Amino acid sequence: MDLSHNSLSGSIPVFLGQVPALQFLDLSSNNLSGSIPWSLLEKTQRGLLTLRVDNNPGLCGNNTCNPIQKKRRNKTKLLQIVISVIVAVSLLVLAVFLFVIWDRRKKRPDLAHSTNTFENRRFTYKELKHITNNFNSVIGRGGFGLVYVGCLENGALVAVKMRSETSSQGNTEFLAEAQHLARVHHKNLVSLIGYCKDKKHLSLVYEYMDEGNLEDRLRGQESLNWLQRLKIALDSAHGLEYLHKSCSPPLIHRDVKTGNILLTTNLQAKLSDFGLTRAFSSEMVTHMTTRPAGTLGYLDPEYYATSHLSEKSDVYSFGVVLLVLITGQRAIITISDTERNNITIWARHGLSEGDIDSVIDPRIRGDCDINSVWKVAELALQCTQHTGRDRPTMTEVAEGISESLQLETSSRSMRCSSSGTGGSALADGEPVGALETELIGETSAR
Repeated sequence: MDLSHNSLSGSIPVFLGQVPALQFLDLSSNNLSGSIPWSLLEKTQRGLLTLRVDNNPGLCGNNTCNPIQKKRRNKTKLLQIVISVIVAVSLLVLAVFLFVIWDRRKKRPDLAHSTNTFENRRFTYKELKHITNNFNSVIGRGGFGLVYVGCLENGALVAVKMRSETSSQGNTEFLAEAQHLARVHHKNLVSLIGYCKDKKHLSLVYEYMDEGNLEDRLRGQESLNWLQRLKIALDSAHGLEYLHKSCSPPLIHRDVKTGNILLTTNLQAKLSDFGLTRAFSSEMVTHMTTRPAGTLGYLDPEYYATSHLSEKSDVYSFGVVLLVLITGQRAIITISDTERNNITIWARHGLSEGDIDSVIDPRIRGDCDINSVWKVAELALQCTQHTGRDRPTMTEVAEGISESLQLETSSRSMRCSSSGTGGSALADGEPVGALETELIGETSAR
């Protein structure tokens, strides 16, 4: 029976459900209203009838037009609306709260990490023996003790620094380094993964740096060109700048040297070894009195003479690092079997006569922009002024290195253009053009 498009109105007759031979009923596109008789719905559910009732605006299913049912449905809808509003308001309040916390952490980057001294993983001594293959491979040595390479369960390599029983650094230095590493988070500072304090065994576990430290790299067979040295200097300067300006309270590293600048595979530099680090208790304090500590050749002479430690002590040490990068010499230069000289005195003498060729590392002499080298040399001399107040801040040092880096990259681009080769090869085989683009982008962003 096809009764569609007939402008039928009113309710559907109940008797239609009682017609035994009815197999198809099309009531679509009419003006029917009310509910569909149960007899028709039952036949439809049993598969005995094909029923079409679409396009009847006033029509509703069985019992759904009942006023009591409508009232219940309205209450349900109202309850759903109320719940939705409550949930929305709660989410809004939560979002505002999280934004306030995020904004505070943005202004004070160390805030998120200052509440828990040891928030990293705690290893047992047995675990350290396992991940280092019974302390099989030594990759470093320092005042704290030996450093071993290890491998975690997920295959990640780590450096495991074990405190030896004869170490000059005791529990105080161990706890200080662990605390500082746990709360400082910057791409140019080595990351602490965990620690071990298992009876007499003390150890720090931090990220493994594939290329070792800067001191060893400068003495190795595969040297660094001037562009790479500038990049390493800029990374290190940003790490120190973070300690001095972005930590609360500010931190002084106290042992900045090429041996404590670690390198990743792509030569990104990260400061390490925070065992001697000290924190200022107040921003109003310009210095603190403490027993001089550091490494010969890098130690600030003003700090050594007065025991007054300030952030300018790190600036002096970093100036020595810059001189080592320029000259390729060690911090203490051996003149003869009986004569040794500090690099700052030796370099200052040569540079004061305007003779930079006499101090520049022969391995970079023919492949660098001399103006770029001079700018860093002058910056290094400022950093190593005898009086701390005459030295620049690490922010000013980073800006100076960035300018020198731009000079060098621009000079290399011009040399490549004039030669028509489109870029020569660096010492490690990376095309100049690609590296220059990356470095210019980084310095601009900073």
